[in-house]
Order: sequence, then structure tokens, then C-alpha cells
Amino acid sequence: MQMKIKFNGKESVIEGPCTVAELLKAREINEHMVSVQHNGTILRREDYGRAVVREGDDIKVLHFMGGGSRRQR
Repeated sequence: MQMKIKFNGKESVIEGPCTVAELLKAREINEHMVSVQHNGTILRREDYGRAVVREGDDIKVLHFMGGGSRRQR
């Protein structure tokens, strides 16, 4: 069943209901490289497979970036 959600601030149509883990996999997002906010709550990674995404939900995904800062002299 298709349903509308908000994904990173944009309306999106997905097949659902599904779990956050299934949504990330469908979008080819490595769940070990992101943090997920589901309807305003930051999820623990171990909860991605239990958190169900439903019609109207708001999902925000924060990607981790590698690197560091250079010291200024």
C-alpha cells in the first residue's frame, strides 16, 4: 500500500507500512552511517527494525561525515 510521509523535509510516497530499517534499505542508506529521527524522537540503532513508519510520519536522516579539522597556526 502506498502512503505519504515526510522524508528529510520533503513529501515522499513509499510502500508501507514498513520499519525504519526497511525504509533505509529501500533507499540504499547504510543504517550504520546515519542517525534517524522518527516523529521528533531520535531512535537507537537497535530500534530501527521495530519502529514502524506509517502514513503521515516525519522521518529525518542525518548522515555521518568523516574527517576532522586542521589546526590553525
